[in-house]
Amino acid sequence: MARHYKRRMKLKLKKNTVYTIAAVMLLGTSGIIGLSFFQHGTMLGRIRDELVNYLGWSALLLPFLFLSFAALLLGFKSRWTAPNIPIGFSLIFGSIIGISQSGVVGYTLWRYLEDLISGPGAAI
Repeated sequence: MARHYKRRMKLKLKKNTVYTIAAVMLLGTSGIIGLSFFQHGTMLGRIRDELVNYLGWSALLLPFLFLSFAALLLGFKSRWTAPNIPIGFSLIFGSIIGISQSGVVGYTLWRYLEDLISGPGAAI
């Protein structure tokens, strides 16, 4: 007896469509995170508390990081949307988290660097 398998539906999306979907998701995430710092609500408060727990004060910079990547994916033509800007901002964001030992992520990053190098060497 022959088995009949259902074929999975294949999505054929263009590259620009995937970029646009990712950019819209980044914009939405950035908006929700931004609202969580200025509005009061059950879910927004929980999002803010988790972000502050994991990222500390540097969580305030997270919406700007997401906005810069969304602008890059949407293809806006500006000197602020060149690929080096979001990548550099990500590196600076990670460095700020680690140096300031901000939140759980910063503390863990600092401890790893301290074990790898040394206390003063991790600050450099």
